Parts: sequence; structure tokens; C-alpha cells
Amino acid sequence: MFSFAEENSTRIRILNQAGQLFYKQGFNNTGMEQITKVTKLTKPSLYYHFKSKNQLGLAYLEMQQKGFHLFLSRLQSRSDTFEDYVVSWVHSLRHLARKDKFFGCPFSVFASEVPAEDRPFFEPRLREIERGWLAFQKEVALEFGFDAMEAEEVARKMMIAYTGCAMLYRLTHDARYLTDLENHLRALAHS
Repeated sequence: MFSFAEENSTRIRILNQAGQLFYKQGFNNTGMEQITKVTKLTKPSLYYHFKSKNQLGLAYLEMQQKGFHLFLSRLQSRSDTFEDYVVSWVHSLRHLARKDKFFGCPFSVFASEVPAEDRPFFEPRLREIERGWLAFQKEVALEFGFDAMEAEEVARKMMIAYTGCAMLYRLTHDARYLTDLENHLRALAHS
């Protein structure tokens, strides 16, 4: 879960605290009443900053997207090879899991919890996140020497492996799924 701790505004504080709840227990399972308790704000104050729970959810997705991109960019810049990059990524997830701060893919967690009637509201943003993630990972693969066709396929396989293993970890808290993720991603490095 990514947050913007360096920013100190009330809006960012709400977003960080509500985001932790969305990530840990799901969007649908988090009510505005619970958010007011955690943030120590009144409902009118909360609604002043976010007109609805859906608006807060959209801002959460944006924060997660920026944080995830920044996190992966940092890993990429510190990695000499594609394998270094994916191993560092999984080791970071393991570290978060040991601290009980990893609850699966934040985008999949969110999307799986959105009520059917609210899906049309979130669908464009979720599709944008998917396209951005694939484009980013394709660029990473290209930088590490994959050709354009391979890079696109590697990005898609990375997303499938990450989403699947991360969500299975969320369901079971079985660290073997993180090992499976590392093995799948390492195999891509040697394909």
C-alpha cells in the first residue's frame, strides 16, 4: 500500500488513512462512518474534502497508481538486470508481508470489492491503470534487452503472475505464493 506521508494536508491524511482501510479490508467493507472515526473528522468535514465515497475511492486509486509507479521506477533504477529487478520487487513484497503490510495487489483488491452498481464509475480508471502498468513494464523489459514483441508479452505475463500470486497470498497468507511469484518472474528473465 502506497501513501504520501510527506504531504500534510487534511485531504492527504484522509486519503492515507482511508486507503489503508480500503487496502486491508476492501472498498465495500469500509464505510464512511469508519473513515470518520479513523480520521477523527466529522462527516461534513470528510464530505468537504471528498464529495462521496466513490470520489475518495478514485483518489485512492490515483495515489496507488503513482506510488506503485514510483516504487517500481526506484527498483528499476537500482537493478542491473531484469532478474535483479523482479527479485528486488518480490523481496520488497516479502518484507511488507513479514510486517503484515502486504494484502495483495491493491488494484485487484479494490476492483474485486467494488459493488456492481459502482463499477461503471471506476471502470475507466481501472482500465487506465491496467494500460499504464503494462506500458511501464514493457518499457522496463525493453530497457533490459527484450525486443518489442517479447517486451509486450513479458509485461502481460508479469501482470498475470503478480495479480494471481498476490491475490492468492491475500486469501491464504501463505508465503509460498510469493515464492511462486519470484519463480514465475525469474523464468521470464530467462525466456
